[in-house]
Amino acid sequence: MRKRNKIKKLLKPQETFVEAFEFANELYRNALKTLSESPVENGRYRNIKKVSEACGTAYIAVLRAIEGEMLRRGLSPDEFPENVIEYRKFLRSLPKNGKLIDAFNTVYENLHILGYYRHGADEAVIKSGFEKAKEIINKLTGKK
Repeated sequence: MRKRNKIKKLLKPQETFVEAFEFANELYRNALKTLSESPVENGRYRNIKKVSEACGTAYIAVLRAIEGEMLRRGLSPDEFPENVIEYRKFLRSLPKNGKLIDAFNTVYENLHILGYYRHGADEAVIKSGFEKAKEIINKLTGKK
């Protein structure tokens, strides 16, 4: 029988959705700072370790923002998703979710899979993932 790859619950006990959104923004800013520490030559990042770290942090920031939205909608941390499929299912339950789901898929593919796990270094792909991550965080936190 295959074990499920579980995503750890990211929230502290008794955390509010406002705190979750603030932390998502903080994580995103940290990810941008880390990414900026890698030089770019010929459209490719040269410090793969920094890129991988930045991509992982940005992906976690998006998950944190989604969990903040779950808290705002009355879910308890015990009800949070344990895998990416369940995060997508929650996003589908939100009204006017088409752009949000597409953005999440880009973040998952570009940052989590390519940037973090596969050590991708293409500047355009990584930047696209970061832009979509910011879109998700802004949409869920109500920022423009």
